[in-house]
Amino acid sequence: MKQGYMIYTEAEGKKNQAFIEMFQRAGEVHDLLFSFVSIEEYPTKPLPDLVLNRTRDPRVSWWYESHRIPVYHDSDITTVGNDKYQTLQVLQRRLPDAIRETPWCPASFLITQKQKTYLPLLREQIRESLGDVDTVVLKTVDGHGGSEVFRLPADPVGEETIWKQTLAELSGRKLLCQAWIDSGGQDLRVYILWGEIYAAVLRQGGADFRSNYSLGGQVQPYLLSGREKSYISQFVQALGGRRLAMAGVDFLLSGDGALVFNELEEMAGSRMLYQCTSFDIVRDFVSILKKRM
Repeated sequence: MKQGYMIYTEAEGKKNQAFIEMFQRAGEVHDLLFSFVSIEEYPTKPLPDLVLNRTRDPRVSWWYESHRIPVYHDSDITTVGNDKYQTLQVLQRRLPDAIRETPWCPASFLITQKQKTYLPLLREQIRESLGDVDTVVLKTVDGHGGSEVFRLPADPVGEETIWKQTLAELSGRKLLCQAWIDSGGQDLRVYILWGEIYAAVLRQGGADFRSNYSLGGQVQPYLLSGREKSYISQFVQALGGRRLAMAGVDFLLSGDGALVFNELEEMAGSRMLYQCTSFDIVRDFVSILKKRM
C-alpha cells in the first residue's frame, strides 16, 4: 500500500479532521494510505510515496522535492498561489495578448512602506495606478478566506482616520491595493482538478461585501457556458495547467456579466462544493492521483 502524507499545521489538522478522513476513505479504495502529519514534525518522519502540502508554506514542498518525493502542490505553485501580487504578475506574463489587453483583473499596485507612512504619496499612487475611483480594496497578499480584505474610500488623506486604523491593523504585512469592482457581492469559485475545470459555485455575500462561504456567504451551483470555460481555461494554463492538482480560481462578476480575475486559491477548501452539489472532489482527486502514480 502506498503512503501519502497530508501536512497541516497542528491547528489546521484538527480543524480539517473530517476532510482528512474523506481522503483516508477514498484512499482505501485505491490502496493509498493517507496520514495526517503536522508541519512541526514532517522532517522527522520516514519519507512517504507522495505528499499533499496543505500548509501554504512552499518550504514544505521544497523539502520533499529535494528528496524526490512527489508533492502537491509543488513549491512554485505554492509560492505563487499564496501571494496575490505574484499571481497577477505571473498572469500578466503568461496570459494571451487578447486577454491581457482587456480589463481581466482589477487595476492593482503593491503598497510600499513609504506610502504606508506618508498618505499623500499613497493618494498620488492610487490616482496614478487606479484612476478616478471612489473606492478601493486593500488586502494582504497572503490572506485567505476574506479575513484580511478591506473596502476603503479612495482618498487616504481625506479619510485619514480609517486608513491609519486599517494600516495599523495590517502593520508589517505586504499589501495590495486594487480598484473596487462592484460585483453585487457575488463571485465565482471555479474548482480545478489536475488542470481541468471540475465544477463552479456562485457565492453571494450578505451584508458583508465579501462573498466568502466562511464569512456567511450563500452558495449555489453555477453552470459555465462554453465561452466561460474557454476563457477560464486560459487562466488555468497560465497558472500551471496540470500542476494545479486541486485548486480554486476565483472571479468577480462585473456589472455587465464579464468575469474579472480575483485570485488563485492554492489550498482550496471544498465545503461549499459538497454543500450545494453532488460532486465528490476528494474521491475524484484520489482516483486520478492513483492513475498518475
